Amino acid sequence: RRLLGSLFRVKPLEQINLRYHQQQKAQERDSRRPLQLSPMQFQSRQPLSPAAVQATSPSKQEAEAPPMISLSMLEYYLVVFIRYPLAPPPSQSPPVTKTVRSGVPVPSSRRAEPYGDTVYYQLFQEYTDYYVPNTIPQGQSNGFAPLQRPSELFLRTVVELWLEGQNSLMPTDKAVKAIQERQPQCSTDLNASFDLVRTKYEPPPPQITRCLHRVIARAVSDGALLDMARDMHAGFKGAQPEVLCLTPAMTILQQPFFNYIRCTFRHASIHTKQSPFYSALEDWLVWLEPWNTRHSKPRSQGHGIMGSVSRSQVETAPTSKITTPKANQASMYKDCWEPYIAANLHLYTVPLAIFLRRSRELDFSPREYQRSLHTVRRVLRVFSPQVVSVINSLLNKEDNSKWKFVVARHETNMGPYTPPTHVRGLTSCQDDMQSLLEEMYLQHMKKVEGMDFIDRSIAYIEGFFGGGAVSGEEKELRVVAKAAKATVGFPEDFDVIPSIGSTSADAQFRSFDPAADRASNGFLSKAGVERISTGAAKCDPLEIGYVGDRMHSRPGSHEVAWLIPLLVGLSTFLNERLCLQ
Repeated sequence: RRLLGSLFRVKPLEQINLRYHQQQKAQERDSRRPLQLSPMQFQSRQPLSPAAVQATSPSKQEAEAPPMISLSMLEYYLVVFIRYPLAPPPSQSPPVTKTVRSGVPVPSSRRAEPYGDTVYYQLFQEYTDYYVPNTIPQGQSNGFAPLQRPSELFLRTVVELWLEGQNSLMPTDKAVKAIQERQPQCSTDLNASFDLVRTKYEPPPPQITRCLHRVIARAVSDGALLDMARDMHAGFKGAQPEVLCLTPAMTILQQPFFNYIRCTFRHASIHTKQSPFYSALEDWLVWLEPWNTRHSKPRSQGHGIMGSVSRSQVETAPTSKITTPKANQASMYKDCWEPYIAANLHLYTVPLAIFLRRSRELDFSPREYQRSLHTVRRVLRVFSPQVVSVINSLLNKEDNSKWKFVVARHETNMGPYTPPTHVRGLTSCQDDMQSLLEEMYLQHMKKVEGMDFIDRSIAYIEGFFGGGAVSGEEKELRVVAKAAKATVGFPEDFDVIPSIGSTSADAQFRSFDPAADRASNGFLSKAGVERISTGAAKCDPLEIGYVGDRMHSRPGSHEVAWLIPLLVGLSTFLNERLCLQ
């Protein structure tokens, strides 16, 4: 509607085919109207006259087809170009093979990208650099220059076809009503963000996710954003309610990007490396940390042949580039970015709540433990104590808040997808965060207990250098637990891993005592049930006894893993021969 109403050169009233299509739809609605005063009055009504060029009535197939819209050459090219990744893929080309000495062709391990996709991405990069504004900081803000019509057309077409065309989310009020019909007592706090995403999910093609990352990185790295944040933090433009610490390109992208992140986090697969979940995660982290942008000033360099220096000097264009910080790198946040957080408040909170709910599905088995742990650490490093403090103050919506007008403008820009009021703030995500930490801890303990003598010896040797499966992972778990405590507001004595360097005073009261809390038959005693129900004790899955023949249980840390199957097989053979079973 935005494209047709103000961006296309041919306005809606001048779209002859579109007008005729709308008139036909209006006639069909009138003919299906259930109540009429009289048949004669209905027959006397004059039909809406179609356009002059459409004198003949269309066939049934033409009537059901979508209307034709008149476009200029540039508009037509951009729509077709951006729609290209959504077209069905062509027939698969034969796999790349290589010939060995024996003359038999075998499939190559190198993954060959189709040539058309390579060319398309190269062109899209150039179009993004041309249509999405990007400058270096000037030291002070003179406001944001309005987008040119081709630039807005480019961004709106991306939004319409890529972000909103595949998955349409339910507005917040309707989603809340649907939840409350099923669960009348359900709260709509931040922990309900996962349930508010209601749609039929269609994953985007890989080409779209790659191109979207380019658009987001280009829009967020605009140096004018830093100038505006500094001026608003200094108070030069903070008193103007209409000022939003977002560039025009980010203002257009904010609402559809918010829905895209929510929908992808909620429905995309989390167990495959090429899933849209991880590409959306990268885009979200880029949007949350514009302070990771590195701006380079223009510089002069020699221009010659084959690198030889000539007398003429060519000035290179200034560039702005988003850098990807490491998971253990400290946050580069500064106080001048407070208005930016206020202008994107719900993009910091709602996707985080959905991510914590889904992160319990991450694979923390020994094979994928480091990769999953790295994903969690990358998210938690964004929410430094300074950032969390700003978010909590904004969620409280104090009357004397400096950025209440910016938050109000942000919620206006979010439209019908503005989340409900979060009374508890980030503390409502404590249950999901604790479940995540417990899953990480239990998988780590299973890995340690399943190690044989040799693996355990190697782990202890590596522990002297700060690494290994014991000391290294335990150190990382402490770092994650500390970051989680600061993010969701766990109490100071909270410790999800009491066996790893715990100094909590009440850790002994939270542990489960099988001798005191269980009866002689193995079931929980009355005192044990009371301790668990009041939170004074907690069951540990590691204490669950093995069911079945213990000869076939997992090898312990004190046993030689490769020797156990041989001895168990020998024992079974002797028992069968000697009839001892």
